[in-house]
Amino acid sequence: MCRVSFARVRDLGRNVAAMFLVGTLAGCAAMGEALTPETPGAVALPERFVHAGGLAQASMTSPEFWTAFRSPDLTDLIRRAELGSRDITVAIARLRQAEAGADEAFGGLLPSGGLGGTQTTFKASANTAGLPAGVSMPVRQQRKVGLNASWELDFWGKASSNFEAASNRADAAAFAVAATRLAVTSETALSYVQILSLRDRLALGRENLTLARKVQDNVKARVEAGSATQIMLAQQETVVLQQEATVLRLQRTLAQEEVTLGLLIGATPGEVRITRGSLGKLAIPKLGVGTPADLLRRRPDVRQAEEFVAASANNVASARAAMLPSLTLSLQKGFESLTTGALFSGAAGVFSVAGQLTQPIFDAPRLLAQLEGTQARRQELIATYQQAVMTSLSDVEKALIAYGGLAREEKVAGRATAAARRAYELTLEQLDAGQVDMTTVLNTQRDYFTAVDSLQQVRLARFQSAIALYRALGGGWTDEDVARLIAEREAIDAAAAPASKTVAIAPGSAGAVN
Repeated sequence: MCRVSFARVRDLGRNVAAMFLVGTLAGCAAMGEALTPETPGAVALPERFVHAGGLAQASMTSPEFWTAFRSPDLTDLIRRAELGSRDITVAIARLRQAEAGADEAFGGLLPSGGLGGTQTTFKASANTAGLPAGVSMPVRQQRKVGLNASWELDFWGKASSNFEAASNRADAAAFAVAATRLAVTSETALSYVQILSLRDRLALGRENLTLARKVQDNVKARVEAGSATQIMLAQQETVVLQQEATVLRLQRTLAQEEVTLGLLIGATPGEVRITRGSLGKLAIPKLGVGTPADLLRRRPDVRQAEEFVAASANNVASARAAMLPSLTLSLQKGFESLTTGALFSGAAGVFSVAGQLTQPIFDAPRLLAQLEGTQARRQELIATYQQAVMTSLSDVEKALIAYGGLAREEKVAGRATAAARRAYELTLEQLDAGQVDMTTVLNTQRDYFTAVDSLQQVRLARFQSAIALYRALGGGWTDEDVARLIAEREAIDAAAAPASKTVAIAPGSAGAVN
């Protein structure tokens, strides 16, 4: 026989009382702190950008920026990227998931339950009925039907905080769509100007190859005449082969970049080929930067980080509220009968209302640990937000340095290229007259080829800096633009869904830019 001493019962009672006291004190401690979201850690912002120069006007919107390049092909590619990028598809799908999560969290504010019915077959014992042994009790069936509902009153704001946190995450997902759109369109533009630069460099490479071959023919004639050596001829043949290798490398890089561009706009490899255009025909947009304070509203990644901070504040509020007492109301109303015919009669009606007050006791350590973890997560997200702000400021400053400095660098590189060409042409004339040696020809030839290629790369860097500055400033997106893009993408998906259950990509008329 098991015996429980009075001392052990007393100790058990003390432990239960202690746990109840811990839970109550934890709840009271949580009540002493604010349950509303706090303002995230502010970052000291300068009044203006250090390297802004005279760029103080407002930044461009997205359509204005892409049309400022004066390239219909680029505008078309940007549009195809917006409607065909799989990265944007993923971002929109994540937004829908976050919105569904917010709708689900809203259900926590509403009562739960529903209509239901049961049928129970039972047989009572003779002993329970007070009958003598051997008496057989009949088998009976009990039927119940009615409404069962329960509702936990959101007295401390736990459910509403969960809903607000989910709504913040949905807003963050919307900003993620804008950030993805900005990244995709910017990468598309970068790929396009890279292709045009490769086309220009390839044309110049072929021109340089033609010049090198002419010099080779000249040296070969002089060797036959006895005024040049085989060493001179071998040196020039080396120059020709190097230029041939340069042309082949540019052709390979160009083909690879076209594949990259196709991936960005959602096309298959080989579907996109750029067969026209030059960087010299494009215009560089003139951007304005505004103020650093404006940047926090324009950068979608910063807005996304801000929403995550707001969500973390609501998560902390929910974790605090979970440590406080909860009050749940339960309602049952319906019919109960042993026969089907009398189930919905007035005599079969049943009704009950109950209230339950619960204070976490044994769960208090676990809930406290959850609260501490939620608070630590909030501190992490605040630091992430601050880092996003600092990164955005840094991105703009670096882009401004490149945007302003490369214009001057291109002018210098242009003069250097012109001087190198004059020196090369004079050297060729003196070579024909026998006034210079082959070493001088090789040096001026190499200097000219290098200067030409450097000028093209600086010119490309200018366009890249304009795109980088536009991206660093936030891309000129608006809520209406993002909503319109999502609607267009979903309309396209809805129209394509009934056509086939398999994924098929048909080449579009705009796939090849001629």
